[in-house]
Amino acid sequence: MEQSKEEIPEVREEEEEKEETVMAVSGNSEPNEGLDNSAPSAKYTDISQSSSPSLLDQLQMGCDEANSGSLNVECRVCGDKASGFHYGVHACEGCKGFFRRTIRMKLEYEKCERNCKIQKKNRNKCQYCRFQKCLSLGMSHNAIRFGRMPEAEKR
Repeated sequence: MEQSKEEIPEVREEEEEKEETVMAVSGNSEPNEGLDNSAPSAKYTDISQSSSPSLLDQLQMGCDEANSGSLNVECRVCGDKASGFHYGVHACEGCKGFFRRTIRMKLEYEKCERNCKIQKKNRNKCQYCRFQKCLSLGMSHNAIRFGRMPEAEKR
C-alpha cells in the first residue's frame, strides 16, 4: 500500500514542510532528532479512544434518535411537544388534528366567556377556547403546505 513520491507529490511536499517547521521550532537540524516517536504526534492524532460518538456511529444510531433531539419546540396552542409546523404554527398532533377537523367539518362550538387556559392536560375540556386560541395564534387553512398532502385533501 506504499505509494511513491511521484504518485502523490503534493502530500509529500506538505509532510516535508511540516518536518521543516518542526525542525525550526525544536532547533534541531535532523528531521527526527530529539522527537519521541513512541507517542502519537500532533499530525497523527488517535481518535479511536475519544468519548464522543463519531459521525458514523451517529448515523448508525438511526433516524429516530437523531430526530428526537432535533425538534424541541413546544406546541403554541397547548404546550405539548410540537410535531411540526402545521397550518402556519408549531403544533402538536392533537392540536393539528383538532384544527383540521374543525375546519373540514365546519364545526361551531358553544360560546365560552371564561377565556379558558389551554394546556396539554386540559386541552379537550373547552373546544371553543381551544379553537379561538388556534385562530389567535395564526393557524389558518390557507397556511397549508400543499406539496405535502394527498391530492384529494387539496380540494
